[in-house]
Amino acid sequence: MSMGGSTKESRLVYFNTVKPMPVRWLWPGYIASNKISCIVGDAGTGKTSIALTLAALLSTGRPMPLSEGDPLIGNTIFQSAEDGVADTLMPRLISAGADCARIAFIETASLDIDADCDMIEGHIRDMNARAIFLDPVQAFCGRKADLNRAVDVRRRMTNLAVIAERNNCAVIVIAHLTKTKGAKDLHRVLGSVDFTAAARSVLLVRTSASDPETRVISHVQNSLGPKGSSIAFRIEADSTVNFLGEYDENTEEDEEIDFDEAGSKWEQAADMIREMLAEGPCLGTDIYKACGGLGISARTVERVKKELRVRSVRRDGVWYWML
Repeated sequence: MSMGGSTKESRLVYFNTVKPMPVRWLWPGYIASNKISCIVGDAGTGKTSIALTLAALLSTGRPMPLSEGDPLIGNTIFQSAEDGVADTLMPRLISAGADCARIAFIETASLDIDADCDMIEGHIRDMNARAIFLDPVQAFCGRKADLNRAVDVRRRMTNLAVIAERNNCAVIVIAHLTKTKGAKDLHRVLGSVDFTAAARSVLLVRTSASDPETRVISHVQNSLGPKGSSIAFRIEADSTVNFLGEYDENTEEDEEIDFDEAGSKWEQAADMIREMLAEGPCLGTDIYKACGGLGISARTVERVKKELRVRSVRRDGVWYWML
């Protein structure tokens, strides 16, 4: 007796017939080459600056932050709904040293990752794109989408996941956070939590609580392996992102520092900072780099700076430190 239902062709595939494959990475440990990744953060924390920097690094084959081995080089689609191409995105890409002949955007009246998924995939194939950025993803869900309705968001993110897998193209979505206080960061994403649930990796961009000139990328979710180290960075006057190194987040924000018991890294950082500032103001980035060369994390430098009561002064668009 027939029970009706679907007439689509199908077959069973046993797992013992599937050949295991390692994860392919665009940014090793952080962003996979054929999955959805998400960059989230409050307004003004530098999400777009980080995304543009990653696109620039990929366009010229330069290493990603904290990465070793042979870097990838490839084409990128960078789709922004908030920033002007000529007066904002292009100058930032130039400052980041991008090969702009490898970075494109889709020129259209509107872009809907539900209705226009075939068109998006066609452009990815035409330029053999290794990555596509959607900034912010909420702007490309279409006017009829209810961003708080799981089924609407899930369908759109599934479209992107299929495109990523089928074309070996990393889909990197940028998402805003709401202003809700007290909630976990992943629960503050504007719209349904399915935006981050569909992502295999989620990077949170934020401002350091103790040093407003320092920003931090925290790896808050990774379904493909261990979370990567947090990374400190600074945005310079020309919008260039200056990566400062690993950022140790194991220390509580209000912890008191006892230099008698702090250990060699604290002492080395304190000695280096005092020495570099002994003759007057010094670029903060130079101090981070000098300490990084000794294996001292940016987080340790930041807290030693606070303990020594080092001041930061902005001159000509760059930050100087002084005792």
